[in-house]
Amino acid sequence: IIHPKSHIHAIIHFKTGLTKFLAHETTMEIPILNAMYSNDDNFSFYNQLYKIEMDHLSTLTGDELLNVHSEKTLSERLKLLDRYISEKTGRVAPKLLSDHGLLIAYIISSRFTNKTFHGEYAKSLPDQYNTPLTWNKKDLSLLGKCVLGHKLLQSVTAHMTILLYDYNILRNCDKDLFTLENIIWASASIRSRNFVANEKMIGESNNNKKSMKTIVHEQNVGVMVPVLDLINHDPGTVNITWTMKNQGISSSSAASSNMVPIPSAVLYHPIKKGEQVMSHYGTDK
Repeated sequence: IIHPKSHIHAIIHFKTGLTKFLAHETTMEIPILNAMYSNDDNFSFYNQLYKIEMDHLSTLTGDELLNVHSEKTLSERLKLLDRYISEKTGRVAPKLLSDHGLLIAYIISSRFTNKTFHGEYAKSLPDQYNTPLTWNKKDLSLLGKCVLGHKLLQSVTAHMTILLYDYNILRNCDKDLFTLENIIWASASIRSRNFVANEKMIGESNNNKKSMKTIVHEQNVGVMVPVLDLINHDPGTVNITWTMKNQGISSSSAASSNMVPIPSAVLYHPIKKGEQVMSHYGTDK
């Protein structure tokens, strides 16, 4: 037994070498600040679309935000996003998913088709989440009636517009698999537990009259890490901190190693038997 309040109940090692995790269903109560705002930079392309939508929604009232996804208005917004993506990528067809949408497609496929390596991990994710993206229109209408809630309503509307953009692309691939309900679920799964990683593209550089391998493109991407994302959240009893250390990573396509930041979880103190490892999303949330 690991800990009575832990998401992981037990780890079983079989004599055959197989290891299984027994996990409880969790309510996944996620701080709103974390669920709606904190990890957009993990998806560089998605974040650009999000900022465009937030600028567009900045002058709308609460009632207008609730009705912004009417058929005519939504069609106009999706066309504008499509035009922006085409200009940024130089591609008109086929339409491109956002970087967040690509991970959504993979998580859904993993959970429901058993055709990917991460199928068991995707099935272990909670069946439902309580985040503003899953609230009904009646609950969302309460946000538009107060100053603090209005900004959150804007954020929900902007996120939903981009999810609908990705949905319109994915449903053409498999309308039964990529339902809007599944897409919202996958987005909530990602937003509640993704970590930031750094993607480096290695290419040729002709500096100093010598051709050499170097970093020609770099951006943040959101990733999901099985098991690591099971650490529970409690600012009051947190006992680990996250640090970033630069380490040299060798690449077969690079002439030399590149220094990249590697995340590490550092314990505040030795962990006693039966004590749960607790993380946090920030002590101010």
